[in-house]
Amino acid sequence: MAAAKTAKAAPEGAAKTAALSVRTRTLPQRFRAGFGPFGREAVEVQATPVQAELLYADPELIVEELV
Repeated sequence: MAAAKTAKAAPEGAAKTAALSVRTRTLPQRFRAGFGPFGREAVEVQATPVQAELLYADPELIVEELV
């Protein structure tokens, strides 16, 4: 279970996107910025700047930028 799941990419025609790894701190499941469900296992998403801002702002999510 080391492999991360991949969620839907940002809508077509969206501005520059960032690859992010997202998981929850304590909650069993969470939806944010049109993505989810997020759980304890990391999920990779392609987020627009607005979506990334919403994900980073959620204190229950652990968000890391993928290089």
